[in-house]
Amino acid sequence: MRTTPNSVSKSAQLDSPEARTALWNPCNIPNAAMGQTDLEIDSEEPDVVGMLPLEGARTCGWSAGTYDFVIYSTTLSPSDVHRNPHFRDFAGGTVGTKPVVKFRDDLVAKNQASCTAAFATYQGEIFMSVVTAPSTKPPKEDACVTLERTASSLVSALPK
Repeated sequence: MRTTPNSVSKSAQLDSPEARTALWNPCNIPNAAMGQTDLEIDSEEPDVVGMLPLEGARTCGWSAGTYDFVIYSTTLSPSDVHRNPHFRDFAGGTVGTKPVVKFRDDLVAKNQASCTAAFATYQGEIFMSVVTAPSTKPPKEDACVTLERTASSLVSALPK
């Protein structure tokens, strides 16, 4: 996973190991589903320090050459998402069959782009995030288009 000092926040730890293990583990997505994406299955990184400062999140990340993809499993509510001062440009939409809220953030470096989709589950919000590789040129594809394409293949493996 690529990270830059200006854009990385450490995920805070939950108060207890029991609470953390109760969250759905995004690394449990079957390889068959992952194989339908551009992601490199062998790049899987459990508990990756992702770009979003989501306290207590359980994370898993993968790389795909020109972007990184991270899934955050959280106990946050939709209102928590909208109150986060780092999130902006909210828009409703769908990823696969899931209704989602898509947004951008101000946490990436100036030479990167990002897009995140969040949706409610039985435990709280699941976040799927794309961050493009640092570059001096704009990405060939908007980060939200990349997110939709990648996440659509994984929707059936995500919690309800």
